[in-house]
Amino acid sequence: MRLPLRLCILGTLLCAATDLAGCAENPTSRVPDATITRGDAGDAGDAALTDSAPRPDARDCLCAPFEYCLGDRCVPYDDCLSAAGCPDGFLCRNLRCIPADHDPDGDGFTADVDCDESRSDINPGASERCNLLDDDCNGEIDDGAPGLLCADDPAGGECHDGVCGCLVGTFDLDGDPMNGCECSAMPPVGEADVCDNAVDLGEVSDLGQTMTYAGNVLPDDRETWLRFRAVDTVDTMCDNFHVRVRFTENPAEAFAFTVKIGDCTTDGCEAGGYTDFSWATDFRNAEGVGECPCAPAPGRADQNVCTDNSNSFWVGVRRRPGVAVSCTPYVLEITNGIYDS
Repeated sequence: MRLPLRLCILGTLLCAATDLAGCAENPTSRVPDATITRGDAGDAGDAALTDSAPRPDARDCLCAPFEYCLGDRCVPYDDCLSAAGCPDGFLCRNLRCIPADHDPDGDGFTADVDCDESRSDINPGASERCNLLDDDCNGEIDDGAPGLLCADDPAGGECHDGVCGCLVGTFDLDGDPMNGCECSAMPPVGEADVCDNAVDLGEVSDLGQTMTYAGNVLPDDRETWLRFRAVDTVDTMCDNFHVRVRFTENPAEAFAFTVKIGDCTTDGCEAGGYTDFSWATDFRNAEGVGECPCAPAPGRADQNVCTDNSNSFWVGVRRRPGVAVSCTPYVLEITNGIYDS
């Protein structure tokens, strides 16, 4: 005698819910992965399940974080792209619809507040780090002081595009995350690194002119170059053309300089190591030599001639070997016509 069709269907569902192994020979009894609705409001003999969202079965089974237990097997939660694709009470996390009160990554924060349930180190209680991720689930990526984001990173420095360190030409010399890469190279890296590409400071006249320049020669194996033109004005009696280059600030005696006169190939003063350099025409002794006193050219045999000594000077500044690296700059003073000796 054949059972009524309705009873046969019920038997199949009961088989699926209680003994999957025993139903293996009947392919029609396998519970589909898709969401199912069992029962019927008009069927007193069936337990009504009107919620179309997947719910874990009453039985215990160990499933992966984005799976739920159905009978004695694990079933993945439905895929999603946004919360709009999930049923009520569910949220879209990591492209899966999961219950809002679940905590798949076990970090103590449920899906309704945890923006990433695949990682226990990302949650509202985490500290923001430099990694292009929203570690604290506040909706912002790598937000915070750039130096503090890298406080625990061995590279130190500041956060730039998810990576800790210092941009070219900047340096973290004090290791303080509060100020990050606090020091910048002066002049900038790539500028003034060779004599032919020196920083042009302009002209300094022997009528009594002074200019200053500050730099720090970073990184420490670098030499930087400055250029100026010393102008010798027309003289009729005494030439006061006196070029002087000296440090007015040289912290820890860390810096020294080289001087070239005329062009970058001159080697007359190149040995350098100066902290104070003078080049003058007004030098004097008991015989009255140099260009003071002097007369305009062509002059006489017994007279010094006032000539035009205008010339270009190049100054290469470097850090002395073995000196501790610091951001504290030197200050170089360049004068013409100020000093008499």
